Amino acid sequence: MPNFPLQVKLFSFLDLNFKRFLNIMIALHQGFWLGVLNQDQIDQATELNYLTLEKYRNLNYNNSGLWHWEEKAFKSFFKDCNSILVGACGGGREILALYKMGYKADGFECSEKLVEFCKETLAKENINSQVYICPPSEVPEHINKYDSLIMGWGAYMHIRGREKRIKFLKQLHTKVVNNGPLLMSFFARDNSKQYGRIYNIARFVSFLHETKI
Repeated sequence: MPNFPLQVKLFSFLDLNFKRFLNIMIALHQGFWLGVLNQDQIDQATELNYLTLEKYRNLNYNNSGLWHWEEKAFKSFFKDCNSILVGACGGGREILALYKMGYKADGFECSEKLVEFCKETLAKENINSQVYICPPSEVPEHINKYDSLIMGWGAYMHIRGREKRIKFLKQLHTKVVNNGPLLMSFFARDNSKQYGRIYNIARFVSFLHETKI
């Protein structure tokens, strides 16, 4: 190994350990609040976070089309589909892209502000798609069935608890015909030490919080 100067070695050592320290602090911060907040509060915090992120209300972002892996999935599994329901459609990125690809796409979203922005964007593009508002972690009841389904980027991860996720998937299944395909994205906790730390801290804090220790 080359004989690096002391300053370079010191920087490398401090930089590595500083990043480790930051990851630990982030895990403690996020794990603590996930353990303390109830589902309604988490839903409200999630909505506030998305409203502060400008890109979901940015025309350039929402006109950027499908991502590479989304296009690949469509070519493989959605060939025979004509109509698509987009859950957690946000500002309308997926709906806009699908319309330009020749699909009929509608969506639903729990954020009233994002629904308003999505409708305005679709109107400017002369796209006649329906966008429904519904409570978080739920699917609108009185809507048509579709050939296929999409859950907006990362949205499924915001549903807390196994039973609630299963309930949501069952509701979603009632809106698709002939067991059509579902495209869903999420981060796998087993593939990330950081997510594992956050999860374990949240479980521990939740236990202490519920038992009032």
